[in-house]
Amino acid sequence: MSATTPGPVAGSTRLPAGFTHPHASEEARAIAEKGMILRVQVGSGMHGTSITGQDDRDEMGLCLEPPQFVTGLARVPNGIVGRGPSVRFEQYERHTAWDRPGGLANRSGAGDLDVIIYSARKWARLALAGNPTVAPGAVRSRLRRRLPR
Repeated sequence: MSATTPGPVAGSTRLPAGFTHPHASEEARAIAEKGMILRVQVGSGMHGTSITGQDDRDEMGLCLEPPQFVTGLARVPNGIVGRGPSVRFEQYERHTAWDRPGGLANRSGAGDLDVIIYSARKWARLALAGNPTVAPGAVRSRLRRRLPR
């Protein structure tokens, strides 16, 4: 198991380059990077159950998007190719496993980075719905106690 203590991601906040996934356009990446207010390790690394040399690294973040995306007046392309209709900016999602032959069908493995940066609006919506992915640990238990039943 990993001996590191999870916490804020140290170093560069640069995200992996865009991809053909609907939430992985270069524009979405730029919005996430510029507005990022939080980026932390989640998953097995946070829970201390990762196995050194065998696990990927899961990270989640939170960003404040520009007003035109909050109001719905602006949208981002559907991936880097822009096939299909544009999408609302809600998140930037990138898995380095996509870089290998097989692309989006690949599962993450040892050394891969899985990162998702949620807009503040989407994070709040998921957290208030009790989604355990966005409200890890103490935050989740505090929300649960405060939410009306």
